[in-house]
Amino acid sequence: MADAKTTVTELVTALGMLRGDRSLDDALDGDAPPQLANLGRYDWERLSDWRGAGRYSAEYEAAFRNGRWFAESPEGLAGRPVRRLEWKGSHRAPGDEVVPADLRVDRVWLVSCKYLSKNIHNVAPARLFQHLLLSIDGHDSSDWYYATAPKAFQHLYEQVCEICELRNMPGDVGDLTGADRQRMKGSMKRYARKKLPEPANAAYEELIVAVSRASADRWRAQLGSVARQERMLWRLLRLCSAPYFILGSTVGTNASEFLRLRIDTPWDWRQHFEFHELIVTPTGVGQPQVTWTATLEERETGQERTVSGRVEIRWSHGRFSAPPEAKIYLDTPHREVPGYTPLDEPANAQLF
Repeated sequence: MADAKTTVTELVTALGMLRGDRSLDDALDGDAPPQLANLGRYDWERLSDWRGAGRYSAEYEAAFRNGRWFAESPEGLAGRPVRRLEWKGSHRAPGDEVVPADLRVDRVWLVSCKYLSKNIHNVAPARLFQHLLLSIDGHDSSDWYYATAPKAFQHLYEQVCEICELRNMPGDVGDLTGADRQRMKGSMKRYARKKLPEPANAAYEELIVAVSRASADRWRAQLGSVARQERMLWRLLRLCSAPYFILGSTVGTNASEFLRLRIDTPWDWRQHFEFHELIVTPTGVGQPQVTWTATLEERETGQERTVSGRVEIRWSHGRFSAPPEAKIYLDTPHREVPGYTPLDEPANAQLF
């Protein structure tokens, strides 16, 4: 199930497209719009209840304004009445879908709602560093720390067992069961959001360096050609075979902070930019991390452009509790990303 803020931003963006001629509270009054598909009564009631309780006020206002804006934008709906607006919700679409759409309008306009987040992917590390974000069957879901730095991971495991006085545990960290991991997680609650005591902290720093270097090395090995690097950048930026739109905000609800973008296809991208290279660098501090930076050139002006981000390789749900995941972040501001094109404003933009 989508979390509360996600539900608010997605559904209220849709509501702005459908009932933008009303105030937000009037738009929430009564039954849900009949054009809004895949919405259960429970979600609609929660939307009204949260608004009545004064929760997520900034998210409600920003999302509603974005929906109204898109409804009038010449590159959006341009004032067309909506016949059907589908909410993806928390269901996972079948097939190899790559367009990160939360809303689909009349089976044509695909909209991603992106509020207050630089996170663009959450994936298994092997899917990124070995399979370059391709959708294939049977991604390796084993423990990435164990796969890339077994000696450093074993050393940390032994130190943690020592400081937490854990007995009757497997000798090899690779043999941990789900029950063993939960036992370790419970024992480590005393160190939540704190540095581990020495020498366990030194062992963790050793793991950070080892995993960061090994991850970068494996990624580079797969990015051998310029063509592969360019396709990797497209996948990182979520450029897809169909254009779609991002509606959201960065840090607030002022108009200057809204995100209202069209995300181009690789075909569009190639017409405007010439790719040069994608560089990956191990930079782990505080946790295993790899940074990525792409350089390219604007065809029309000859100006060099860069776009950059980072991959944080984190434990899921706390230290040792589950194998780590790769969280991919975009550090370049969205409006400055090549292929992310700001939408033209509607004639009455001052209202939104």
